[in-house]
Amino acid sequence: MSCGFIASLSLNLLLYVLAYALLNYLIGLRLPSAKYPKALFRAGIVLNLAQLILLKYYGFTVGPLLGLISSSPGVLDFTDIIIPVGVSFFTLQGIGYLVNIKMKWEKPERNWLHFLLYITFYPKFLSGPIEKIQPFPSAIAYS
Repeated sequence: MSCGFIASLSLNLLLYVLAYALLNYLIGLRLPSAKYPKALFRAGIVLNLAQLILLKYYGFTVGPLLGLISSSPGVLDFTDIIIPVGVSFFTLQGIGYLVNIKMKWEKPERNWLHFLLYITFYPKFLSGPIEKIQPFPSAIAYS
């Protein structure tokens, strides 16, 4: 239902959220066994924050800065992009997931559909709060 809600706004938004969830899922799976876990963790955090900055804060931070640096019309214009609903929430949810795995407070979710539900669960991504993933699928199944 959550993905259906996102798709009702825009199919491109759904594809974006699916790609975002897949990226965080794969980083989370790889983090405990990575050769350089600190570098992978930092890359995951940077990717999460970069997408938030580009989508949510581009119009009044990055855009004007790029306008000062370059006067060419080839500069990317993100102002026409529709921001995914709950982008701040699912970004913080993704960062929290990676932090919990790095700190060994929880294990990576092995089921991508459970992880996707964790990221996109409609009542949560519109209102919060950020949760751990381990009790989440079982809590939804019994409610």
